[in-house]
Amino acid sequence: MGLLPAIALSQSRKCDLSIVAKHLIERKLDRIQEKEYLDSLWNDCTSFWQVLFGYNYLYFKKQVDIEINKLLGFYPGLNVSEPAVIPESVSLDTLSLVEIREIDPAEYREIKDAVFAKYTDANGFITCATSGFKSQMRRDFQVDHIKPMSEGGRTTLDNLKFYLAKLIQKRHG
Repeated sequence: MGLLPAIALSQSRKCDLSIVAKHLIERKLDRIQEKEYLDSLWNDCTSFWQVLFGYNYLYFKKQVDIEINKLLGFYPGLNVSEPAVIPESVSLDTLSLVEIREIDPAEYREIKDAVFAKYTDANGFITCATSGFKSQMRRDFQVDHIKPMSEGGRTTLDNLKFYLAKLIQKRHG
C-alpha cells in the first residue's frame, strides 16, 4: 500500500479516541446516533481518523469500543487516567506564521498587529515594503518574511514586512 501520510504533531490532539469515547458516553447516544457520529468523524475530510487507522473503519470502531469499555470500567484492575499532555517546547520564531496561527491564534494576531503598527503611518496608511503602495485597508496587504525561512530567516518582528497581497502571490508562484 505504500507509506501513509504523516500527521503533524500539532494535529495529534485531534486524534484522541478517549475524547471520542467520553463524548459518546456523556451524550448517552443510542446505537444509531453513535453510528452516525462515528461515521461523521470517519468521513470528515479535515480529520485524520482514516489515515490513523489505515483506512480501516472496523479497526477504528473496535478501538472506540475499547476506549468506551475502559471508561465504563469493564476492565477490572485497569487504571484509566487522563493522558499526560507534554507541551511542545518549540521556539515560536522557528515556526511559520501559518504554524503559529494554528498553535496559538492570539500570538499570531499579536505578531500581525505589531507588524501593522510598525508599517502604519500617523494617518493610518500602511505601506508595501516593495512597491511603496499605500492603503488604509488591511486586506490589501499580507505579512511575509524578508529573509525566507528556507534561507534561515525567523519569524521575528525585524524579519517581517507587509507586502501588497498581489506581489506575494507573484513572489511565491
